[in-house]
Amino acid sequence: MKKDIETYQLHNALRRSLTKAPTELTDHSQRLQLHRIEKLIPYLKLPMPLFRGDFNCIILLTKGGFEQQSGTNSVVCSARTALWTRKGQTTALSWVDPSTEGYLLIFDDDLLTNLLDRQQILASLEANLSARITDEQFPIVHDLYQLIERTLQQPGEQKWHTCTHLLAALLHRLIGTKSAERSTRERSYEITYAFKQMAYQQATRERRVSYYATALSISEKYLDRCVAETTGKSPKVWLIDFCLLESKQRLEHTSASISEVAYAVGFDDPSYFGRLFRKRFGITPSAFRASLK
Repeated sequence: MKKDIETYQLHNALRRSLTKAPTELTDHSQRLQLHRIEKLIPYLKLPMPLFRGDFNCIILLTKGGFEQQSGTNSVVCSARTALWTRKGQTTALSWVDPSTEGYLLIFDDDLLTNLLDRQQILASLEANLSARITDEQFPIVHDLYQLIERTLQQPGEQKWHTCTHLLAALLHRLIGTKSAERSTRERSYEITYAFKQMAYQQATRERRVSYYATALSISEKYLDRCVAETTGKSPKVWLIDFCLLESKQRLEHTSASISEVAYAVGFDDPSYFGRLFRKRFGITPSAFRASLK
């Protein structure tokens, strides 16, 4: 078992997730890739080690099911379900039905920011977990995946322009439209989105709320209000919760000692970390790790 959670890059994610797979499945450098899940299943390493993806991933299931760790949630997906895992989230596949079929779409984060406007990116915050595709929407979503697949198989550079437009159409379908509901809280969503993006990268090293407020050029009071309105937690509580959830994943998926885990997620005092962990989860770190055996 590894000491830490690794980051997978877009160009080597499949190579590191599969074993003894043919090169046509693993050797890819494109910023947008689409793969049939049924072709990947025979080569999957299960249970998959927890990792962070330096890319976005949207899975569409047409048959079967699987369980995946996505961020701090364990998600069970079945047929006609889409699962969106955003860049920087920890993820790992726990189990998969051998009969599962569908599509794995992975793409660079720059494509997301180039294809969506600000409000749509904020809406994508709500699309991180699995969503059941309605009977009305499923044929359209399925057709878009098939069109992307066929277009990627074409020769020439024009296919990338076409695929970009198809990806935009797919993202719009998956995000949906809740603009009227969201408009009154758009600024809070915007601030919370920026706060979370920073925190995903820095929370284990920096938990001062003032640091994030200064970086965002707003007051601590305003940051507190925006984050609380959007998440139901203050920034301070959200940061501590994030670090504790991160520590729980490290205890489960790495061989680092409890003290090493405490230091890795930003706690200088392992005893204090242990008290917070027990208060949050109702169990000590050592008891939690022992319960996994």
